[in-house]
Amino acid sequence: MQFDVGDAQKLPYPDSSFDKTLALLVINLIPDARKAMQEMRRVTRPGGGVAAAVWDYGEGMTMFRTFWDTVVKLDSAAEPHHQRHVPYCRRGELSSLWRETGLVGVLETGLTIPLDFASFDDYFTPFLKVVGPSGSYLAGLPPERQTVLAQRLREDSWGRDLTSQSPCRPGHGLFREPFRNHRSAVSSKNRVLLSKSGHSRV
Repeated sequence: MQFDVGDAQKLPYPDSSFDKTLALLVINLIPDARKAMQEMRRVTRPGGGVAAAVWDYGEGMTMFRTFWDTVVKLDSAAEPHHQRHVPYCRRGELSSLWRETGLVGVLETGLTIPLDFASFDDYFTPFLKVVGPSGSYLAGLPPERQTVLAQRLREDSWGRDLTSQSPCRPGHGLFREPFRNHRSAVSSKNRVLLSKSGHSRV
């Protein structure tokens, strides 16, 4: 196995170098996703597989959607930062990109994996680690506003099933989070195992 550092929009490999290429949780973060897709197709052998996966912010990622829904209730100016605005993270968007890039046989599918939190702190504490847009937003708030946000999240969501918004069993105190978070595209006979996937041939 070899790890190389490079630009996804200009891959440092000859044409038809690989049987399969995969972009995991990154397509929506690349400045020019179409150029990156064209590069993935270029370095993949004819008949090979091109795959990608992204978080599904349209119908999944409840832990983040709940966080940002609550943030916007308290601070409407934060709306542009809501992760529902992240590109290629809703049904049909990634598979459309695959087709626009010339891939064929595209199939989009989804995968849901429950994620249980043992307590509210188990859910909320990772946001305090300043990882990703959610953590960065929280870190930028003064302590008193962080406390207000945590209290509102606890009131709105704790003890509820985040998958269906129905109450959890009393006394169990679980957040249930559907890991229905990926959209991906594959160019091969293999189905992408990571959530929203596109199945296609080069």
